[in-house]
Order: sequence, then structure tokens, then C-alpha cells
Amino acid sequence: MAQESIGLKQFAAAVFLIASVVPGIAFADTITFSTAIGGIFTGPTVEGDFRYVLFSGGSFLDPVNGDPDEVMQGLIAAEGGTLQIVLDAGGQFKFDQATVQQFSFGAVLVAFEGYLGGVLQATDLLLTSSSNLVFTTLPSVNLNGVTIDELRVILDASSTPIAYEGVDNIVVNKVPEPTSIALVAAGLIALYARGRIRGRE
Repeated sequence: MAQESIGLKQFAAAVFLIASVVPGIAFADTITFSTAIGGIFTGPTVEGDFRYVLFSGGSFLDPVNGDPDEVMQGLIAAEGGTLQIVLDAGGQFKFDQATVQQFSFGAVLVAFEGYLGGVLQATDLLLTSSSNLVFTTLPSVNLNGVTIDELRVILDASSTPIAYEGVDNIVVNKVPEPTSIALVAAGLIALYARGRIRGRE
């Protein structure tokens, strides 16, 4: 009986340890813009668990030059546009990496801003290739490991000459809710206890 009690306590301690670590584990999604409508884009569009929408300026989806298919690019206008990405059902996530490209700008920086509760947490600037329409996949740096609930992608564009930046394959990682982790831990403890009781019968 004492040994069984010690075993249960050890199991509970292990579950608690796992539960304290698991919130740092995220579940990756890749936003490819494959579900958006080609041409001028305003949104919102839901892809997987995420929703993206035109936040400011203008953006359009080019169905030809994507990697491998569609790509979100700045509209041919002086200001370009800003794309906003959030979890469709709400919640927090992390920005892992993205693919960037440019046309007629040369090597330029594409800005990714991460917000939590409307407050800017950090900004990543991912450098495109200097070659036109060449896709470069880069990891987050300043936003690496930072929990956010909104990601803004700023895409510049110009009509003289025609030039734009583009983004594709944005990898974002959903952060599990602490309550979900607690429920899983409680379920594991209950299953263990039930198994020990049956083992004594």
C-alpha cells in the first residue's frame, strides 16, 4: 500500500513536470495563401486555424509566382500594404519562419511585427534575394520564441518602376492553453489511479 502511494506520487510529480514544460511546445501551421482569391485581396480568409486580412494600404494575391503556388504581394501603389494574421478562434501563437521575395527592388527587408494585446513585442526584418522572384526562406530572429496574438506583415510596393515585395509559407505555431494542459494531466492521473486499483483486485 505504501509503495503504491509512493508510485502514485511519483507519477503525479512526473505529470506536473510535463505539464509545466508542455505550454512551451507549439503546434505548427504553414500559411500558403492557397485558399485566398487571386487578384486584388482584402480578406478576411481563413486557412487552417488562422485568419488573414488586409490591415492597411493594399495587397493582392498573385496566383502565378508563388512558392509553390500563390504568394501575397504588395499592391502596385505607393504605400504597399500590411497583412494581419491572427488565430481565427483567438489565442496565442509564435512566428517561426517565412519565405520572402522581391521584384525590381533589389535585396530588401520585409518587416514582420508581432503584437500581444495590441502592444508591439518585437519586429523581424527578413532580407530577400537581390534576384527578382527568387524565394528565400528565413527563420524569425527577434520574434523567435516570443508569444503573440497578432502578426503584421508589411509589404512595400511602387508603381515607378513596377516593384513589389512578397511573402509566402509563413510558419506559425499555436501555443496550447494552460487549461487544456491541466485537463490532460488530471486525466492521466485518473487513468493511473484506476489502473492501480484494478491491479489490486
